[in-house]
Amino acid sequence: MAHISVGIASSHVPAIGQLNDLQRLAIETQCTQRIHRYARLNDAGQFDMWAGLYTEDGVFARPSEPDIHIRGRGAILASLKARPPRTTRHLMTSVEAIVDSSTRARAHSSVLLFIGEGAILPATIKATLLGTFDDVLQKVGGEWSFAQRLGALQMKS
Repeated sequence: MAHISVGIASSHVPAIGQLNDLQRLAIETQCTQRIHRYARLNDAGQFDMWAGLYTEDGVFARPSEPDIHIRGRGAILASLKARPPRTTRHLMTSVEAIVDSSTRARAHSSVLLFIGEGAILPATIKATLLGTFDDVLQKVGGEWSFAQRLGALQMKS
């Protein structure tokens, strides 16, 4: 699986050694919250807001299709809207955020995905998937955004 490298535009960005513990903890918390917001917006069908969590040139690979890298916020949104309606619940767990600087972080998380038949609740569970995400997040305009979100599938039913 190919990974992209996301560079930092400014040479004045504080490196991790220049951040104090409170700053580092704040970034870790913000990135973790972004991962959970990602799951909530996806499950709620708020796809425009969901795609807005990516940088304009963000890269996404679903855990179920790890070798297909979708590039660009518009293409990511279109790929999600092209799917038939369904009920999903993404349970994000084992989230670990690693701060590289005040504008760049990486994260690893596990996802347990329940897929229901159709969009009527309560839905019958059609499939269960267990996967992971490896993320690169960038701070853009005061918000943390996914520059890269690469999934991998570990188990399925």
